[in-house]
Amino acid sequence: MKIRTKKLWTTTSVLVILMTGLTFYIIYLKNTDKPPANPEVTIKPIFPSEDQSTQSSNKVKTSINNTNNVQQNIPKYSSSILSSYPKIVENRYYLLGSVNDPSFGSSWSLNKVQASRAWDLTTGDQSITIAVIDSGFALNHEELVSRWKNNTSEMGDTQSGDHCWTGISLSKQTNDCDDDQNGYIDDWRGYDFYNNDNNPMSGETNPSGDATQHGTSVAGVLASTANNLKGSAGIDQQAKIMPLQIFSDDGEATSSSLIAAIEYATDNGAKIINLSLGTDSFDQPLLDVIRYAKNNGTTVFAASGNCALNDDSYCNNLPGPGRMTYPALFSETISVGSSSSNDTRSNFSSHGPELDIVAPGSLISPLPTFTSGNQISAYATASGTSFASPLVAGTASLLLSQNPNLSPDEIHTILTMSADKLNSMAHNIRTDEYGYGRLNAHKATLLTSAKNETNLLGTRSLSPREPAIGNIWRSSSASIGNDEYILIGCRVFISDTCSATIENGTIYRFSQQQYGKNGELQYIFVRGDGAPSGTWNINIHNRNFATHLTNLTK
Repeated sequence: MKIRTKKLWTTTSVLVILMTGLTFYIIYLKNTDKPPANPEVTIKPIFPSEDQSTQSSNKVKTSINNTNNVQQNIPKYSSSILSSYPKIVENRYYLLGSVNDPSFGSSWSLNKVQASRAWDLTTGDQSITIAVIDSGFALNHEELVSRWKNNTSEMGDTQSGDHCWTGISLSKQTNDCDDDQNGYIDDWRGYDFYNNDNNPMSGETNPSGDATQHGTSVAGVLASTANNLKGSAGIDQQAKIMPLQIFSDDGEATSSSLIAAIEYATDNGAKIINLSLGTDSFDQPLLDVIRYAKNNGTTVFAASGNCALNDDSYCNNLPGPGRMTYPALFSETISVGSSSSNDTRSNFSSHGPELDIVAPGSLISPLPTFTSGNQISAYATASGTSFASPLVAGTASLLLSQNPNLSPDEIHTILTMSADKLNSMAHNIRTDEYGYGRLNAHKATLLTSAKNETNLLGTRSLSPREPAIGNIWRSSSASIGNDEYILIGCRVFISDTCSATIENGTIYRFSQQQYGKNGELQYIFVRGDGAPSGTWNINIHNRNFATHLTNLTK
């Protein structure tokens, strides 16, 4: 059984200098990969010490034991999972990334996963909702203000015949009534499960708290607005983000709030849930609600944790050497580790037999963030598996825009089959350090296109001596670029193997990245720099039979 736990982030002070209409950001980075070890800038546990609590009297109070469990006056949530656990053990949860001082960067992470090639096939779909369960959010940030999921059943004015009609027309956003009868009052734009109110805004109780930045930056990886001449772009340019806060501004969270948020996201239309958080303890109710989500068609992504260096006290409780956290250790999630710009495992990234995939998570910038003095246009550089997980989750939402009927298992298969192999990994092999490889959004969207059109490979089984049937999928109709992948699909006799050759004066036979071997449908990725420029005469082979597919120009 998979079991995962995470530690995703830390904060540092922000220095913003305004000059002639431009914003300049000063960066204080002590390491190029590992989050700094200084207490002010290293990964922080979700729960601060007791004297750090700044909650006002009408907010939820938390007291912390010396164990991993929390004693808190937990709100009563509308949750069928929680109702079956009347004496739930409240585990500590941790955020799994560090948000450093703002800086505009190169968006290397998007280039590494070939996002622009993926966008040639799809930029997403506004009907898809991604739930981000995290700390509070800078709801009015210029990169995100138009990307939040609105619950239209809790918007507009009440009318005669409505559930909450009192004889007077009132705004559903503020009428203190559950208009859509989903168990939550006035939840028109996400929900704050920590404070049990409808405002998942960061900084409401402590604008300088350790956890005020994290949720905004995670949402930015997913959905920063594209083509607005600000910051960077999210991996999905269309999907809507459901902001669900479970952490206080100081980084406190409980099992109950997390479980209620996952159930809420599932019941209210989220097809993807991102969990950039973790704990060091097995949590049965959490496993139950993740299974509930998956059984209802919602794919849950979980950061693997930042405990590989074992440099935080809670990491000691995790199994070495990779020290993955829960819920990433659960096989019902897609667990995501962090890779660096040179395609090595980030030194902090937790890993192990339960790891599915890695994605860029070291020094990611520019990401939107929250600061006490700027909730609209602040940006940051961030590191942690917290920021790798949403890159994979956002790619999954691109796949759903191509085929909204994909199941969580099908999404897992496409993402892992299309991942780039790192560090001399053999094809179709996973390792504890990298899972099945590093995310490639370009190849994932190509493979989804192919799986949507298997009819192009015929619809009947072939006999042993029939030539293979093939097709080619591309994201462009122009000449093949060196960085472009083309996907060759074959239907063969079930015990045969399809191979591909390119004739260009010399015959180039490709043995790379073949998927579906030992099946009737097989796929081969070919990268543009795999053969010289000129006209490619592409053939597929099945035993001694060759089938010409097409000619392409490079």
